[in-house]
Amino acid sequence: GTLGSSVCTVCPPGLISAELGSTTCEICQAGTSTEGASGTTQCVDCSPGTYSDLDGFATCSKCAVGTYAGEAGAIHCAMCPAGKIGTERGITACKACDAGKYSGEGTNECAECGWGTYAAEAGMSSCDKCPAGKAQSELGKSECDACPAGQFADDLGYFDCKAVGPGKYSKGGATTATDCPAGQECPNGECFECADCKEGTYAADVGTVTCSKCEAGYYADSKASTECLACPAGKYSELGADQCIDCPAGTVTTKAGQPLCTKCTQGSIAASTGMSACTECPVNTY
Repeated sequence: GTLGSSVCTVCPPGLISAELGSTTCEICQAGTSTEGASGTTQCVDCSPGTYSDLDGFATCSKCAVGTYAGEAGAIHCAMCPAGKIGTERGITACKACDAGKYSGEGTNECAECGWGTYAAEAGMSSCDKCPAGKAQSELGKSECDACPAGQFADDLGYFDCKAVGPGKYSKGGATTATDCPAGQECPNGECFECADCKEGTYAADVGTVTCSKCEAGYYADSKASTECLACPAGKYSELGADQCIDCPAGTVTTKAGQPLCTKCTQGSIAASTGMSACTECPVNTY
């Protein structure tokens, strides 16, 4: 008390008197309080999840949303680290974001990973882009999906795989589109494998969209042909032939690769089919 007092004065909240005969009250240091009481003899550490950042606090304050205090006696609350959140006041630990989500520092809500990204583990501070060969078209995913056969993704962060395009193909999880080999075709633009050219057609180059028909006078008698063969003399063929046809009797082709047979001239004959030259009629005949 003061000089000449008849009664002792109770120390107010935030102050203490620890000894008999005290003439003044002592201020509680930051990180402690008197827990709202007056006339106490000791300062008490702020409990986990609370703090006091100035001297003389009567009560400790709860940590704000997005912050925490893991130990007693905190002078201030720490921000939740990136990848973790604090959704309530007065927490002692932050909660990790689920896989497929992320957060920055000091936040109270996890955000879903966007299209073309993913978070494989809990507690991620950011989402990773989908690797080449994969894509993700939904929000909040923990993994990306491999591109289906007939599609590809040639860079990071695809939310939708691209069709390979005509004349090309791909297997599942492809990072690039591959040209169809010579002798094969892909007309629809989403091939997981190219189709062999049919008999009577061919593809001379890689990346063929549609196989070409053999010209008249030529043929392809097997699948996946890269070229057509000329019909030999004595034979002919029509457009897109898979085999040659013998010239009828009375007609010939004198060289390879002919689309039509030619009739023998007067005074000459082709006695059988498949002849490459006409012969003159013998003496006493015509």
